[in-house]
Amino acid sequence: MNTTTSFVRLARWCGLAAGAFFVLGLLAAAEPAAKVVLDAARPLHVFVDIPGAIRPGAMSPWTDEDFSRVLGGYVRSEFKKRGYAGEIVVHQRWAELPKDGQRLEVRVTRWGADRLRGAECTLNAELTAADGRSSGSGVVSETKLEWNHNSYSTADALEDVARHSMRTLYQRFSVPTPKK
Repeated sequence: MNTTTSFVRLARWCGLAAGAFFVLGLLAAAEPAAKVVLDAARPLHVFVDIPGAIRPGAMSPWTDEDFSRVLGGYVRSEFKKRGYAGEIVVHQRWAELPKDGQRLEVRVTRWGADRLRGAECTLNAELTAADGRSSGSGVVSETKLEWNHNSYSTADALEDVARHSMRTLYQRFSVPTPKK
C-alpha cells in the first residue's frame, strides 16, 4: 500500500469522525421533549393490547379481551398500590378509548413461559395527555426463573412478571418524588 492511499483513507476517516461528532453535538444541544406524567386530576383510560399469537396458553379458551382485562387489572392494582390517586378505567377494545382524555396504551410483545419454565413479560407503553402530548415508556422486560415445574408455579411466575412490569411502568410515568 502506498503512502498516498493511506493519507486518503486517513482523511476520509477523519471526515467521517468529524461529521459524527458534529451530529452528536447537535443532538446534545437539542432540547429534550417534556416528559408526560400521570395526572391524577383526570381519569386514566387504559387499553392493553396482547395479540393472540403471544399470549400464554395459546390453546386456552380465554379470548384476547380476557387477557386484556387481567393485565388491565394489574395496571389498576399496581398503580393504586404505588399511590396513584386518580380514577383508572380499563377498556377491552381500542375503539372504546376516548380521543381527548388521558390514555395509557400498553402493547405486550411477549408474555409466557419458555422451555425451562422461566416466565417473561415484555411490553412497551405510550401515555398520552389530554392535550395530545405523548411519551413512550421504552421497552419494559421482566423475567423470573421458576424451579418448580408445575402449572401452579408457572401461573404464579407469569402473574409476578406481569405485575412487576406494571410497577416499572408506573415508575416511568409518575412524577418523581424528591429524595430526603
